[in-house]
Amino acid sequence: MTEVQNIFKKDANGLWQSMRNQKVKDSNNTWRTFGVGSGVKGNEGEWYVLNSLIPDFVVYVAGIYWYKNNITSNYLNFDQAQSIALASGGKCPTLEEFTALNNVYYKWDNVSKGMWYADFESDLGDPNKSVFFPALGLSGGGSGLWGYYWSSSQTGKLGYFLNFYDGYSSPDNAGGKMNAFSVRLVREIFKN
Repeated sequence: MTEVQNIFKKDANGLWQSMRNQKVKDSNNTWRTFGVGSGVKGNEGEWYVLNSLIPDFVVYVAGIYWYKNNITSNYLNFDQAQSIALASGGKCPTLEEFTALNNVYYKWDNVSKGMWYADFESDLGDPNKSVFFPALGLSGGGSGLWGYYWSSSQTGKLGYFLNFYDGYSSPDNAGGKMNAFSVRLVREIFKN
């Protein structure tokens, strides 16, 4: 387990949002670091600092805690992916979470055959600061060439998925729920 300090701020809708790696001004307009578990009022609303024990099997990228490894080496259809995620204590990423991941730095790894994602370009390839998705293809083939990972988001009879290959990454693909893809989970560490 790794101990990290997370700063959360209530947004306009009253929901807690992570403010990781951002400085906080108090109501006196002074930059401050707040103590463990302190609820404070700042000049932009209420802030909360939480020290958390983060499991070593997750990595924080794009504001999300990603499992470092796939939950299974099997290809699963959409409904199977959701079931195994629930049973594992995680969840499949939403379309919005895959979109956030797609908006950070990413780089194809020719040796390991997959895609690294990181908040900072210098962190790409560091397993403690970036997340690696192996290009496992899909049940019909393509291993080492493409990656397909189920989201938890759906539209009608279609499920969304992340697709990538060398030089390309797209979070908003939709396909039939009976397709068999890989599964990478995310974990919610803080709940209000």
